[in-house]
Amino acid sequence: MHRELASGLSCPVGFKNGTDGTIKVAIDAADSPYCLLSVTKYGYSAIVETSGDADCHIILRGGKEPNYSAYHFSVVKAGLAKAVLPQQVMINFSQANSSKQYQKQQEVADDLAG
Repeated sequence: MHRELASGLSCPVGFKNGTDGTIKVAIDAADSPYCLLSVTKYGYSAIVETSGDADCHIILRGGKEPNYSAYHFSVVKAGLAKAVLPQQVMINFSQANSSKQYQKQQEVADDLAG
């Protein structure tokens, strides 16, 4: 349902990697057109076709381990290129990338800046 909604929005939408750290689920969700059941502004049921969201991006939030290194970034970019999608990636300093400890978010930022 979230993928369908995102495919029809006219704003950038990010898809996070899976909780195990894998990116396939996020790449599969990005920029996909959908047909879905919806309601018109007059309250009628309708089948809506979306064109996808070319501004979608992948959000690296970590998984079993942090995934914000240059290696992880290059893997995601390669996966997006293979799927013929824009190579747009965002790093989440929180969640598993900082071991769910907000005090470590600055360490992640400093590491990325380096």
